[in-house]
Amino acid sequence: MATLFLKTIAYDVNRKGFFSPSWRNFLWTPEVVVAQCEKCAPTGEIGLDCTCGIYGSPNIETLEEYHKYPNSVVAIMNAYGRFDIWNGPRDLSQYYVIRCWGAKIVGILTTDLTTKYNIAGQRAQSAVLAMDKFNVGGEQLYLAKEMIRQSWLKTIDIDLVIPYKET
Repeated sequence: MATLFLKTIAYDVNRKGFFSPSWRNFLWTPEVVVAQCEKCAPTGEIGLDCTCGIYGSPNIETLEEYHKYPNSVVAIMNAYGRFDIWNGPRDLSQYYVIRCWGAKIVGILTTDLTTKYNIAGQRAQSAVLAMDKFNVGGEQLYLAKEMIRQSWLKTIDIDLVIPYKET
């Protein structure tokens, strides 16, 4: 079983692709994307002395800062290679952050983070484009949370029930 996590991606109309809001020069592809560092990319591992890798979280609350982008969607990612897990920053310390060597988009969240209803408008258009580009399905928040929780429990023996408050 894979270790799943969440990451915000946003659609760029001019480049006709999806980028990470924190790293705008990079466009996501349907394949497994690996660390961009010359030292770590070929090895399948990320160095403890390096900051490269793919960052995300199993906790949706850590992604709310990126919700301001109207063309952003939350991707469900599969972690590849070595990964590190630590507590979130001070204001989100009850949640986890993951940094992995590689990742692949395996689903798109179809629940709006603010309203907790289905996404609509520009965000819904971005979600449909993402599902088509990455050949994945859309998932509701409650199902995505449970898929992620089960993957963490089975692969790394961390139960995400406590930080996963009911939303």
